[in-house]
Amino acid sequence: MGRFGHLKNYHGWQVVAHWPEIVGEHYARHSRAYKFEDGTVYVAVKEDGWRQRMSLESEMIVEKIRGYAFGRTVRKLRLVREEKGLPEHDDRASRN
Repeated sequence: MGRFGHLKNYHGWQVVAHWPEIVGEHYARHSRAYKFEDGTVYVAVKEDGWRQRMSLESEMIVEKIRGYAFGRTVRKLRLVREEKGLPEHDDRASRN
């Protein structure tokens, strides 16, 4: 992976690490970003109703993410049902 690829990954993981600040407390109470891969932020959502709501609002959320300098590498969200056993966070999210 070239230097730019590492920078893109770093920026994507910054989105994961700063999810609550980016989406706000209201969304953060019901969801959490846990992974970044190939331009996609993976988000675990606790309830089906919230997953549906966030799915309908995903373009707006991505636009908000892309408003941050480190968020420009994000192209889409992947919303998944939060399951028991899903890690609290991926270790790469806390790397600086």
